Amino acid sequence: MLLGSKYEEIYAPELNDFVGMSDNAFTSEDLLRMEGVILNVLKFNLTVPTVYKFLRRYLKVLGASVKIQHHATYIVERTLQEYSVLKFMPSTVAASALMLALRADNCEDDWDDIMERNTRYTPADLQECCQELVNVIRKGESSYLQAVNKKYASSKYMNASSIHLE
Repeated sequence: MLLGSKYEEIYAPELNDFVGMSDNAFTSEDLLRMEGVILNVLKFNLTVPTVYKFLRRYLKVLGASVKIQHHATYIVERTLQEYSVLKFMPSTVAASALMLALRADNCEDDWDDIMERNTRYTPADLQECCQELVNVIRKGESSYLQAVNKKYASSKYMNASSIHLE
């Protein structure tokens, strides 16, 4: 609870609060020692990078237009509903979504050496994932899960769900 509260809460409870909750089953020192053990076992890896985190980074590196941002984010949000995309690393999905958004806007040439260096992917590396994302988007057009499509059909998102992918 101590680690979780430190990670999630703006104002985490104090050590003495946890000791009191345990009916003094352990001391503050015991709690801190166990926290250290847990952190060391986890090698301080408390979170994993998500597709969205990678996408935000890649969009920033590219200096992407708002339209490209909306298209890429739409593609990423559509993948959240699809089991088939889990075989790809989050960084691969993010890079592939951005590549598809660039293709749809005829800006594929924007994937230059800088993007390759920052993403560590060439267009050829992304081919399989891009194809899977295209399949996901096409399947979504006839799916009963339409919330993401409806969200991105609005002018607020520049009608991103109408993106034409090949």
